[in-house]
Amino acid sequence: MADTAGIHLRWSGGSSDLEWKNFIRWFECKSNFLLYSSPASFDIVPKRAFSPEQLSEFRGLLAQNISAK
Repeated sequence: MADTAGIHLRWSGGSSDLEWKNFIRWFECKSNFLLYSSPASFDIVPKRAFSPEQLSEFRGLLAQNISAK
């Protein structure tokens, strides 16, 4: 889940809540978004997790809260 506060990840065995301020940049490739928390570390968000409408909304959140590189 993503909202104005940040990214909220849930998986079998754990969860993570990351505020937008934790990310320094983002990159979009063919099948994923890469959210960088440092020059050498990033979280992968697969595009398959979103509907076409949600992809557009997610791009908007990224553009508002993180610099694109």
